Amino acid sequence: MKKSRKKTSKLEPQQVEVEVLVLEPVDMETLREEIRNRVCAAAVGMVSTTIGQVSKGHYQGMKYLFEMVGLFPGTATPDTPQEDSLAEMLLGRLGIRDESAPEGEQANHVK
Repeated sequence: MKKSRKKTSKLEPQQVEVEVLVLEPVDMETLREEIRNRVCAAAVGMVSTTIGQVSKGHYQGMKYLFEMVGLFPGTATPDTPQEDSLAEMLLGRLGIRDESAPEGEQANHVK
């Protein structure tokens, strides 16, 4: 049986310089606008490239970017009133207030 040798070395304390980064606040709206502009500017090229790659499954990144900037799916028109769901109609007929609805909408459901 061989004896294993332990390596012993004298470790001298080392001085480590730490660089402290001071980050300035970022204007999130400006950052979002810059990202939106870059994605939209490259959108047509991404679609052209991706059309040939879809069969290989290379479309998820593009889809994510388009969803992130609101390019896909198309945004709903905010002017169209939202129809009442079946649950909202039943709650309204039973006289039960919907806690998640704004105060103005609750008044319409409770009779």
